[in-house]
Amino acid sequence: ESAESPISETVDIDVDSIYPGMSDYIKDITAYNKSDVSADLSYTILSARVMNDSYVSQEGMIENNQTPTGTEYTSAQLIDKLVNDYPFKITISISSSPIEPGIGKASYIIKVTWAYESGNDTTDTYWGNLAYDYKAANPDTPCIALKIKVSITQVGS
Repeated sequence: ESAESPISETVDIDVDSIYPGMSDYIKDITAYNKSDVSADLSYTILSARVMNDSYVSQEGMIENNQTPTGTEYTSAQLIDKLVNDYPFKITISISSSPIEPGIGKASYIIKVTWAYESGNDTTDTYWGNLAYDYKAANPDTPCIALKIKVSITQVGS
């Protein structure tokens, strides 16, 4: 597709349980470029829920035909919050961009990790207890739920 009409898809990421020392959660989404021009990959966080903390980004509100009030995080601010405000790490990366034309491919990699020893026992204990209590009260609800819009846009078309 051209830069005016990128190909986009919404992806739901659900992490059932989180705890210090958990096995890493990794979701790898591959994007292919079969066109004759290079393509860029991008992503936007539309919404995030970490246990009882729920966020809808400004971009997520627009996607849902709502008008942002200005108090919502932008996708970039929400990404920063997810990376820095919790003892577990939620990261999203792109393996390479632009993707070469023809049969090029790249991946979106979504990871949730929580080392057994993150370096702060008090924080690990606090969040570990929160996660345990949340899962006990909500056994059928994931501890982390992300809605991400992934896009691929042709370059120079």
